[in-house]
Amino acid sequence: MKRIILTLTLALAVLTAAVAQVMPDAPFGWATSTSLTSGDSYELTGGDPARTVILQSNGLDMREDILKSLKDYDVIVFDGSRGDFIVSSLMVLDNLRSKTLLGINNARIRTQFQVTPELKKLLDDTGVKGMSTGGGGGVLSNGIRVGEERETHTRQAIIDQTGDSRELYRNSGLFQLSRCENFIIRNLALEGPGPIDVGGADLLTVSNGSTHIWVDHCSFTDGMDGNFDINSRADFITVSWCIFQYTDKAYDHCLTNLIGSNDSPSQGVDNLNVTFAYCVWGNGCQGRMPMVRQGNIHLLNDYYNCPGSGTCVNPRAGSEVLVEGCYFAKGVKNIFSTSGAKGWAFKNNIYREKFTPEDGGTVEPFPYKYTTVPASRIPNLTKQAGPTLKLSAPESSVKFTVHLLGDSTMADKNIANGNPERGWGMVFENFVDPQVRVINYAKNGRSTKSAIDEGIWDHLMANLQAGDYVFVQFAHNDEKENSPDRYAAPWGAYQENLRRFIRETREKGATPVLLTPVARREFNMGRFNPDSHGDYPAAMRAVAAETGTTLIDMTEATNAWIAEAGDMASRPYFMWIDPGVNPAYPQGRQDNTHSNPRGARRNCDIVCDSIRVKLPELAAHLVRYDAVVDQQGRGDYLTIQEAVDAMPDYLTRKQNTILVKPGVYHERVTIPASKANLKIVGCGAENTVLSYDNYALKLYPDTKDQMGTFGSSTLYIDANDVTFEDITIANTSGRGEVVGQALAMTVNGDRVFFHRCRILGHQDTIYTHGHYGYNGNACRYYFLDCYIEGTTDFIFGQGTGLFENCLIRSKKNSHVTAASTLQGQKYGYVFRHCKFIADEGVDNVSLGRPWKDYARVVYLECELGAHIRPAGWDNWGSAAKEKTAYYAEYKNFGPGAKPESRVAWAHQLTDEEAAEYTFEKIMAAPGEFAVWNPLNK
Repeated sequence: MKRIILTLTLALAVLTAAVAQVMPDAPFGWATSTSLTSGDSYELTGGDPARTVILQSNGLDMREDILKSLKDYDVIVFDGSRGDFIVSSLMVLDNLRSKTLLGINNARIRTQFQVTPELKKLLDDTGVKGMSTGGGGGVLSNGIRVGEERETHTRQAIIDQTGDSRELYRNSGLFQLSRCENFIIRNLALEGPGPIDVGGADLLTVSNGSTHIWVDHCSFTDGMDGNFDINSRADFITVSWCIFQYTDKAYDHCLTNLIGSNDSPSQGVDNLNVTFAYCVWGNGCQGRMPMVRQGNIHLLNDYYNCPGSGTCVNPRAGSEVLVEGCYFAKGVKNIFSTSGAKGWAFKNNIYREKFTPEDGGTVEPFPYKYTTVPASRIPNLTKQAGPTLKLSAPESSVKFTVHLLGDSTMADKNIANGNPERGWGMVFENFVDPQVRVINYAKNGRSTKSAIDEGIWDHLMANLQAGDYVFVQFAHNDEKENSPDRYAAPWGAYQENLRRFIRETREKGATPVLLTPVARREFNMGRFNPDSHGDYPAAMRAVAAETGTTLIDMTEATNAWIAEAGDMASRPYFMWIDPGVNPAYPQGRQDNTHSNPRGARRNCDIVCDSIRVKLPELAAHLVRYDAVVDQQGRGDYLTIQEAVDAMPDYLTRKQNTILVKPGVYHERVTIPASKANLKIVGCGAENTVLSYDNYALKLYPDTKDQMGTFGSSTLYIDANDVTFEDITIANTSGRGEVVGQALAMTVNGDRVFFHRCRILGHQDTIYTHGHYGYNGNACRYYFLDCYIEGTTDFIFGQGTGLFENCLIRSKKNSHVTAASTLQGQKYGYVFRHCKFIADEGVDNVSLGRPWKDYARVVYLECELGAHIRPAGWDNWGSAAKEKTAYYAEYKNFGPGAKPESRVAWAHQLTDEEAAEYTFEKIMAAPGEFAVWNPLNK
């Protein structure tokens, strides 16, 4: 089976042997499929278990804590030993990849808003249950038009009772996955406020093209609008061993699972492929179990234990549904209804009420392997459904947490509309390694007083653990004497509040750190004012000395560099924006307090300089990248190209490193020759993805000119000494039969290294174009521990390329390589210790064909799959090339390794000949002082 986080799923003692035989502890079904016809072949991993954080409830709203954890870590463990996780509003997870949400110790996540008996009485008094759900709506007092009568009166009654004209309660869901991939959600109880007909949020929504999702051993209770909906081109989803139910909090609208939110084919033509296996629709479910629009649904061995319900299985426009091995309990009478479905079929079900199944239309076979249990066993078998797994706590990758408490100079910022403002605490996470978690509680406009009065300090304390650090930085708003909600006198309340922070932090076994405020950039007639904060820095220094608390004197440090830089040179670090330059500030802005990304980085450097001297345990975890790319603004740049462009030209004395944080970066990146000595590092190839969709037949904008093969790349590397690590590089335009050639990368430079990368495409994935390297020698490329896939000639070009320990996948009957090695060049492509695999149905692939006459390709000790044709090689229709090309193998193995069947003009190397293919010999170049080896840097 597919690699799964086995370390997280041990000790499944509650599962009987029969259950284990039914479904191994691994994903299956549609979640592991890649098409409507091929078998289960998607490696659904749920991320890297080495990036694991364990959360415990703090009794307060944990929405922001959970969202931050999902951004920073791959595996988020919800430990229920300290109570429920409370969430104030829906958490939208956008464009995230490779995540596991795992519950232990009876973990339950619930909404803060709850449907109360008082609210239910109010709605009864309004008489909404007798109103129409098909029309007769109206306009609410907040100006919003609603189409249905019942929803209109329900929402208006709540507005009248609560005075909440914004209707924030309608956002009382838990998770929405949007544009996400490779997610596992297991062993969690998800609880909503109780269903009412207000068009609100679901407990879990999978939408906007999210794909390859496995939801397992979860319970869904009392969702507001529904328990679990799947819509908007979501695909390849398996829901297994889950329970859907409602309690006495339910008022109406107990409609459980909607697949496709309307009848529009745009919701899911060839998408919305979902497996429900061993699931239970239980107490209170009224319908939509599921309702399906446009989807292909497999209902496998499910238990319908919802007597008195409305329609259970309800396929509609464009859908196909197979109901197989399911058990419909006594009292479940409304089993099936359809309208406009393409097909439906019933196989081996048990109905305790009178029901005669009749198939209709066509249901295509499902491509994955599965076992059907006799339906008679389902009621007892599914007693193990819901969050019943007894899992032990995995090891957390987090050693301790740094909690940041302060004002706007430290706070996270909204980057909408291109806003460049950044608090230094927003980007501080980039200066520590993954063993340190950073939580930023700083907020605009806060002081020591308001942070206490508003409960921010209580929130921090609820999360604080022994061994953590608390960084406190205030003054900007404590200074405001005309703001009684914030003012704290420097030698009075300000110091008392600081003493409280220190005392209570130490009582928790954590370490307090005081930071004097960032200096204001105040110049008058060219003279800098170093005293913009008055007595506050001195007051903080006095408290630090009195209590023996570590002090980071940012006032002194920022004063020094601003004064040295001067007025004009210091402006680019602050929010100085010319009119008409930035859409967030069309009139411009002159702000001497708040920093942009450049200023935030400068402040972090100041903080880290002090940490190295004063906090050795934390200093051991400091890291520094020359630039950080993050789509959410927690870095220096929003795109990879921006970061590349900002690197110094013709740098030779050191290697500059760019960190690219998790996300899908839809952009075309060029690394020009001037940007040599550059390393671009992702946060795991599954998490950090560079992709674009140009292709040979595509026209350049506003022209009739096709891009052609060499204009289609997602990535161009023209510089020497470039490294890519832990990142995916993809061309997503599609197969060559449709779009022509479509390159993932074109590599022109010398000494280019790819480490633990995924390189994805179809025809012509990797083009090694470089003619000449240092001193006129062939350019060199090293691919180590990479995954490469494509269809035709997907590794092609000249230069010297060593592929070591790589997994190489053919997606079509065609050719792996098309080398164009230069005449007289000893080494072309060399594959060493690689494994070659193929898609299902692919069974006739050559190891290579010569694009140019002197192609040289050698495979050494590689595992060759059965898809490799016995002849091994192809001459590209030219017998003459058989005399000039050099194709060889050495001790390959596997079903595709058949030396006796190879073409006569290929070679099987002797031990002596194979000894010439060492790393040092392949990568050596005449005239160079030493052999290039990127692993030695």
